[in-house]
Amino acid sequence: PGNVRELMHIMEHAVILAGGGEIQPEHLPRSLMEQGAQARPGPPKPLADREREYLLETLEANDWRMRQTAEALGVNRTTLWRKMKKHGI
Repeated sequence: PGNVRELMHIMEHAVILAGGGEIQPEHLPRSLMEQGAQARPGPPKPLADREREYLLETLEANDWRMRQTAEALGVNRTTLWRKMKKHGI
């Protein structure tokens, strides 16, 4: 949250506190560090899971029409078929 001026102020303050050295977390405002910890997402999903979800979303968006789905994904129909088979779709 905030704007560019707030970010510039935070960075200027951190540079002064760092004394010309590397900026460390202790040079940043505590509130900023707490917000960052809260906003940090959990571990990312495996790529295969994301691919399966994306395939399903695209298939549904194209009413399960193979040709349109393949075109939307920018792949050949046989590639789409293989990926569907791989993911048990």
